[in-house]
This record gives sequence, C-alpha cells and structure tokens, in this order.
Amino acid sequence: MVLSYLAAMENGADWILQLLDVVPYDGRDGLFTACWYCEDVRVQEKLLAKFEEWIQDDTWGRGDGEDVWMKDFLCKWIAKDCFSYERLKDLVVWHFKRGFRCL
Repeated sequence: MVLSYLAAMENGADWILQLLDVVPYDGRDGLFTACWYCEDVRVQEKLLAKFEEWIQDDTWGRGDGEDVWMKDFLCKWIAKDCFSYERLKDLVVWHFKRGFRCL
C-alpha cells in the first residue's frame, strides 16, 4: 500500500504512469489507490489502457481483486463522465460476462 502515497506527491502522476507498466498484479492495490486519488487525465487514460490490455489475458481477474478495482473505476469514470461509453464498452462487456461469474 506504500504506493498509494504517489497520489499526494508533486510528481506522483509521472511515477504512476511508469509503475503501471512494471508493478506485478499482486502488488497493485497501492498503485490502484494512487490512481483513484490522482486527478491527472494521463493516469486515468493509462489505467484504462492497462485494463483493456489485461482483460485480453483469460487468466486475469480470477481471484486477485483486480476485476473489482476495474468495476470501481468503471463506476467512477461513468459517474464523472471521464470517458465515453463507447470507450468503456470492452471493459463493461468483460465485467458483465466474467466479472460476476454467474455463468
């Protein structure tokens, strides 16, 4: 969770942008928290792109909680009109097909 502090740092957005490419899935909770509180548009764009990349892996989102983070970010992005629905479509479809695990 130490990475959550990045949202409060003067150059935290730059660190977040770099770390989204290298932090392994089991160490991202703090990074996701930093993304949540960071208002930098570049961070939100990069995180959306990373989620789009990660959902291409059939093993992603199976028990590590990252799919829950994605759902929370989807809710936030929709509520704040950060991205168009068309841009979020792939993540929303993934969430309803796999995130609920109802099939």
